[in-house]
Amino acid sequence: MNSDNIQDQLERIYFFCQMFNYGFGRSGLWTINDPIAYGYNTFANIHLLSTMFLVDKRDKPIGGFVYPILASIKKEGFLDNVQSVFTKEVKGTSFEEYLRKYRNKLATHGDLSPHSLPDNIREIILGEDTDERLLDLLDELREAVENLTTKIQSELNIAGI
Repeated sequence: MNSDNIQDQLERIYFFCQMFNYGFGRSGLWTINDPIAYGYNTFANIHLLSTMFLVDKRDKPIGGFVYPILASIKKEGFLDNVQSVFTKEVKGTSFEEYLRKYRNKLATHGDLSPHSLPDNIREIILGEDTDERLLDLLDELREAVENLTTKIQSELNIAGI
């Protein structure tokens, strides 16, 4: 990959990180009392998160479009904090698996309702006792992506941006 293409790819990652930070930060506050806005924000955020870190994982340690770009320039370690959050447990399943099932059954495929989810994931979504755990993990993920954003920004500054 030539240096112009690498810079373009890093700029793309940086832009998506900024969208993530916005979507999982400030914009959520505007949706608290509006179920339509809340639903839209949740739907958009789960797709953004999936595009960045979950889809097309196959034999890679983490899915999404970010890992292959960083791996091509030997910077895949930038994703260690993100990957660590995905391995954390929520009621007997990994946070990554929970997010994958949530996206696949509630926002992309199936009947877009909790009824199409596997039992263990449906219990997490419908059970009120896991809300705090999920919020804590989302906070950890936000922090990990903020860290990633800073690392990408430093890399771009080194490249002359």
